[in-house]
Amino acid sequence: MSAPGELFVDFDELGRIQQELSTLIGALSELGSRRAPLPGDEIGAREVADAVGHFEQSWQGGRDQLIENLRACQEYAALALEHYTKTETMLEDTMDGGAS
Repeated sequence: MSAPGELFVDFDELGRIQQELSTLIGALSELGSRRAPLPGDEIGAREVADAVGHFEQSWQGGRDQLIENLRACQEYAALALEHYTKTETMLEDTMDGGAS
């Protein structure tokens, strides 16, 4: 835990978050329409088939938006890791140079 006025960045945790986001994106991208066609001749079956079809269309759009948002989060995590690492290196180099 950092003291007031200090900033602590857990690089390993940022990397883990980035990897978990990648895993989620992959899993969601692999999901597709997996249902078998519903019969349309039975009483009420057409309404159920229509409702399931509507859900699948909504799910596809929602899933695509979720994947897009997760990709944006993943990019932010990657940028944060990159910039915090560069800053840490710069600070260490500055402190090493100032100690000489």
